[in-house]
Amino acid sequence: MFRFKIAVSIAVLLLLFCSTASGALYLSPHFPGFGTVLDTDRHFTELEKSEENAGLLSHAVSVSTNLALLPFTYKQMENAWGVPDGRFHFKDDWAGDNLALNDEISHMLVSYKLTQFFHSGYKALGYSERTSLWLGIIETAVIVTAVEYPIDAYNPSQGFGISDLIFDYAGIGLGYLKITDNRFDSWDIKGSVKSFGHANQQVFGDLAEDYDNYIYWLTYRKEPAVFGLGYSTSHPEIGNVDKEFYLGVGTTIPDLLSPFSKKLSEFFRWSEFYYFNLRWNFLTID
Repeated sequence: MFRFKIAVSIAVLLLLFCSTASGALYLSPHFPGFGTVLDTDRHFTELEKSEENAGLLSHAVSVSTNLALLPFTYKQMENAWGVPDGRFHFKDDWAGDNLALNDEISHMLVSYKLTQFFHSGYKALGYSERTSLWLGIIETAVIVTAVEYPIDAYNPSQGFGISDLIFDYAGIGLGYLKITDNRFDSWDIKGSVKSFGHANQQVFGDLAEDYDNYIYWLTYRKEPAVFGLGYSTSHPEIGNVDKEFYLGVGTTIPDLLSPFSKKLSEFFRWSEFYYFNLRWNFLTID
C-alpha cells in the first residue's frame, strides 16, 4: 500500500509539472464552465486562445495542495469503503448487488461533478482553459480509479467493480462534454435526497436504504425552472428492489440567488449539483 501511495504521488507531480505541455492540446472553442446559471457567452477570449499558462507560484500551490491532501483523501476513502487488507477479487456489481444500478449512477454523478470542480479549481489558480480541463480529467480519473483499485479490489467486503469503473469514466466523459460543448448548457445531472435526516446520518451508501435515499436527475433548465427526470430505488423487503422513476420541477441555490446578485450566485455555483424539487413518482418497476 505504501508503494501505491508513492506511485500516486509521483503521478500527481508529473501531471502538474507537465501541465504546460498539455495546454497545446486542441479543444472545442466553447467552455460552459462548472454551472449553467452564468457565463452565457462561451467563446474564447483572446487571452484564452493564447497558450499562456500558470506561473511557478500556481505550480507550487497545485503540487503542495495535492500532496498535502493525498494522505487525508486516501484515509477518508478507507474510512468510507473499508481497508484493502485482503486478496484481489472482483465483485458482481452489475446485477449481484441488488441495487439496480443505483450505485453505478452515483459513481457517474460524482465523476461528472469532480471533473467540473477540478477544472474550475485549476482555472482559478491561473491555468489555461485547456490545461485546467485536462488536469481536471486526469485528477478525477486518478481518484475514482483508486477507489476501485486498490481500495475496493483488496477489500474483503467489496471487490473490484468493473461496472463502477465504466460509470466513473462515463461521468468524466459527460463532464468533458458539459465543459466543452455549449449545446449542453441547459442540460445537467444532479442529485437530491428523499430524507435530509437520513443523509445527515449516512452520507455515503453502506446499506441498501442508504442508496435508496438518493434520487439522480437528468435536468433541463428553462427559466425560471429546472425540469427533471429522476431515478432511484427502494427495497420493500429484503432481497427485492424496486426501480423508481420521477418527474420533477425545481431549482438550485444559484438559480434562486441569480435575480438578486450575480456575484453571490456565482459564488454558490458549486452547489448547483443539488436539485431542490417537487417530484412525482410516476412509475415503479419491481
